[in-house]
Amino acid sequence: FKYFTLLLGKRFDHPIVQWYREIFPHYDLFKDPVHETVRVRISDGSEFSIEELVGQFFAHAKQIAESSANQSVSNAVIVVPSHYNQAERLSVLRSAAMANLRVLQLINEHAALAFNYALQNWDSFKNSSDFNMFLDFGASKTVVSIIESKLVDKRYEYQPKVAVRGIGYDLNLNGLKSQILLRDFLAKKFNDMKQAKSNVFENPRAMAKLFSEAGRVKKILSPNSKTPAFIGTLIDGVDLNFTVTRDEFEGLFVSDVCDEIRKVIDQALKMSELDSLQSIRNFSVVGGNSRIPKIERCLSSIFNISKKFDREEAIAIGAASKAADLSAGFLVKEVQFKDTVVHPIIIEFDKVSTKSEPESNGVTKRTLYGLMNPFPLKKAITFNRTQNFNFKVYYGDLDHLDKAHIDYLGELNLHKVFLNNITDIIKENPSPKGVKVHFTIDESGILNVSRAEVMYTKQVEGKKFANWGALFGSENEAASNESAEAKNTTSSSTVNYTLPIETFSEFLALKQPSEEHYEDSVNKLMKLNELDNERKRKEMALNSFETFLNDLKYSFYDDEFLSCIPPDSVDDYRKRLTDYAEWYDDNSYDSQITTEMFQSKHQEVKETFKAILERFHEHSNRDEALGKLKTSIKNAKLV
Repeated sequence: FKYFTLLLGKRFDHPIVQWYREIFPHYDLFKDPVHETVRVRISDGSEFSIEELVGQFFAHAKQIAESSANQSVSNAVIVVPSHYNQAERLSVLRSAAMANLRVLQLINEHAALAFNYALQNWDSFKNSSDFNMFLDFGASKTVVSIIESKLVDKRYEYQPKVAVRGIGYDLNLNGLKSQILLRDFLAKKFNDMKQAKSNVFENPRAMAKLFSEAGRVKKILSPNSKTPAFIGTLIDGVDLNFTVTRDEFEGLFVSDVCDEIRKVIDQALKMSELDSLQSIRNFSVVGGNSRIPKIERCLSSIFNISKKFDREEAIAIGAASKAADLSAGFLVKEVQFKDTVVHPIIIEFDKVSTKSEPESNGVTKRTLYGLMNPFPLKKAITFNRTQNFNFKVYYGDLDHLDKAHIDYLGELNLHKVFLNNITDIIKENPSPKGVKVHFTIDESGILNVSRAEVMYTKQVEGKKFANWGALFGSENEAASNESAEAKNTTSSSTVNYTLPIETFSEFLALKQPSEEHYEDSVNKLMKLNELDNERKRKEMALNSFETFLNDLKYSFYDDEFLSCIPPDSVDDYRKRLTDYAEWYDDNSYDSQITTEMFQSKHQEVKETFKAILERFHEHSNRDEALGKLKTSIKNAKLV
């Protein structure tokens, strides 16, 4: 499935899902009747949620890592797009858990780039702040981030510190849409040839072929001015075969693509509160879409590019370095890093007090996490309540985003939090000082209601010694106990204490899977992994068997090998080998033949030729063994 992560954590009626269905009509997508998310049906009738598909992807990545490292892998740092909302981040965590991965942290793409930059260039950092701009022209979005870097004095050494100062992004300016434009251009040009009876736009399979060819052509047109486009028998037995020029491809872009790039840059500058691009020291460009000559020319007209590097490699190294930093077994240069909130979070509750606060229809709104607040970050809000109540948490203050980007966020409501036993607590413990609710945005950018409590104060009385000598004894111990007590004075102090509140948080952005549903997904992935492992075992058995048969076939052309077989038995052994080879050819693609059957037949062939192979091995190594024996005798000393 191409670009299937675009569907992760989204309801079926999300605009991105509907756009995806138009772009890839050959995928059988349908609505999950329980969770209202996207499910996929494949050719054999099996159905999968997007979280299950991502879980399979993580499981495969885990196998690759374990094979490369030659050890088990259980922890991971996972990179996510900077604009991912709460529902998408939670979906990533569930998918990773399905693959038996413990996520140490979700890290934003721009954060991974900044972390990698700090580790690679910290020796050039100064005590004063420098500002660096990263322009990421990826397949699904364009992101511009401004990173502040400097050295800070800590514990007798200077440490690099990086912080996100501004972010701008455009989800409509991306490599995927340029590839779709080129696909449609190829389709229209093919239809204009009028060689096929059918309309290629109405054939999903043909459009899928055109999409793949458009991706290939787009890559070639970056360094070349023209290239042939070819697809054999695209539709109705007609080939697509004509030349596409770079000018034709660049003509598909909107004429104001440079203006669109400037808007994203200006958005990041506005958030960072920097005056102009003159404040930026380095401009680093990443992403495959940045290699398109028209975009390169646009960037060069705005600023001088300091560096270009491979996006995937830089992000992967940054995430791997962060994983090493979070693990106990690695020593990594310590980097102080703070990410930033790009989607402000508001809390809303019914208004019962008369304090001067923003009101709307009898409710009070407060900004919980504002735009560009750093995270991880803990916050607490105090309510003047004496009864059970609830409040809502949602995305708000989104004036910095246009309507398309707000629509991308989907459901803006995040949580509805219920505080249940306040009334009972106050009945038993009157005169509270308020209700305090604690919130956190953790390192992964996920909002949590950590706890809630009723606050109290009480006066605690105690004795204060006026005669400190009485504590330890004095030279004059003739005084009576009564007179000693009389010298003490009584004092009181205020003590703060809290009582916990039962809280229940309902996630509103997306219906969360039940524990039973999650276990079903885990079991489904386990069965798929078992089938995949069995497939690999069968492939290894087939390859081993085929290699053994081929080696035997070539051995029958070796006179030295034939000399190890009785002359009257050569034809018999050759016929046996032919029979085994025919059995292999007849059954190698038969799904009914199990791995054990191939292994058993392989062992049977080995037993048939065992005596001959041992004799041949002994004969082949005889000269070498005799040479070693003669050398040993020659070098031996008489004792």
